[in-house]
Amino acid sequence: MNNTASTGWELIEREFLRIYPGQNDPLHFAAMIKWRFGGNDPLDGISIYEGKDYWHFVTFGLSELYEKVSDNHELSGYGYEMTFKLKKDNYDDLNKEIRCVCQILQTLARITFQKGVVFGPNEFIRTGQTVGIDSKGESDIRGFICISDPSVNTIDTPNGKVAFIEMVGMTEDELLSLSTRDSVKNIYSKLGSDITDYKRKSVLLNVQAERMVPDITSVSSSVSTTVTKSESSPEENPEQKTVSSTEQDKSKDDHSSLRLDTVQRIKPEGAKHYLKGERTDITDCDEVRISLKYDSAEAGADPDVYAFMLHENGKAERDEDLVFFGSKLSLDGAVEDLSENSSHTVSFKPALLSPDIYHVLVCFSVYGDDEKMNFSKIKNPAAVLDFFGSGGSGEFKLELSSEKTVEVVEFYRHNDRIKMKTIGSGYFTGIEKLCEKLGIETQ
Repeated sequence: MNNTASTGWELIEREFLRIYPGQNDPLHFAAMIKWRFGGNDPLDGISIYEGKDYWHFVTFGLSELYEKVSDNHELSGYGYEMTFKLKKDNYDDLNKEIRCVCQILQTLARITFQKGVVFGPNEFIRTGQTVGIDSKGESDIRGFICISDPSVNTIDTPNGKVAFIEMVGMTEDELLSLSTRDSVKNIYSKLGSDITDYKRKSVLLNVQAERMVPDITSVSSSVSTTVTKSESSPEENPEQKTVSSTEQDKSKDDHSSLRLDTVQRIKPEGAKHYLKGERTDITDCDEVRISLKYDSAEAGADPDVYAFMLHENGKAERDEDLVFFGSKLSLDGAVEDLSENSSHTVSFKPALLSPDIYHVLVCFSVYGDDEKMNFSKIKNPAAVLDFFGSGGSGEFKLELSSEKTVEVVEFYRHNDRIKMKTIGSGYFTGIEKLCEKLGIETQ
């Protein structure tokens, strides 16, 4: 390898040899066609070093590995490379698991190359994943926090400084609990390790029990059934993006990498805080996600998400006009309940909204007939709003006392546009009363 042309690359390798002496030839995945030659992979390569109980990944390509190209003489390229530590385990197929991580890192790098998004310490990344990021999609890990890799030193190269930003895997409810840089630091301290363990559960205590609930049917329905609320098995994400790497297996049963259009990097201080009654034009958004976050919940206080598809008269007219844990997808595909385990999320895709639906009302409700089980048992509830396509995120604090149900946001048609209005109105009764008000009968 030419010493002059590969200075940046060689200095990264030298730093990792300091950490892992003797590993001169680590496992390496190289892009088949490099980005600058029209390839799909922005990273020239990814090396994997072997630690005692983990595999340590490092990228090559976010910094200037060869000659100096940028005008910024302080930083090399974007000024960093990414790292990731995967806990060793009895994986069914270790090579597939390693390739899956490489795909994820390539996707994150692609966001930087295409959108100019630079990941930094104490930020967090929501990926939009409804299944785990592992190759089988079975893990509770859905996204990441970003930290300065404690194992690796920032290096000086002839092309500028290179820091090492480590991606640490997070569960969905952990991600929803984050709002400030201090909260990122706090969740990291609770983890006690920067090694991503696909088998670990959330460090936050949220228990969702399986139970029997009354059927919710429309007035026109003559059939009454009982719906069991339980955990459903994760389904493989149908939209798969593969990343070309040497020795990559392109078999159809490979779990997909992250979807580029649903990954959001959050700078905590940049999130918008919504007030009651604010209206936002979301016509050009690909998708809006509404998620419930809270600090803690007492045992038995179990919130659920409901979305009502309302017609021109402001009423629901059929069974499928209510989207909830028992009926997770609207007929037009515009609204989907993405809730799983302790996460509570609904997705709205404006472009798919049926012409006969004029309003979509999103609510949270604490399950059960026990009046004592209400939002007073849930500390600091808020709705997290993520806007995909147009970018951005926000938080809508829910000012509640002992209400059981709250109308969170409404999506509605206005001329040829679709808008969102924050509501925040609470009811001391359960979801059944709201169902009756909106034309849905509960049995």
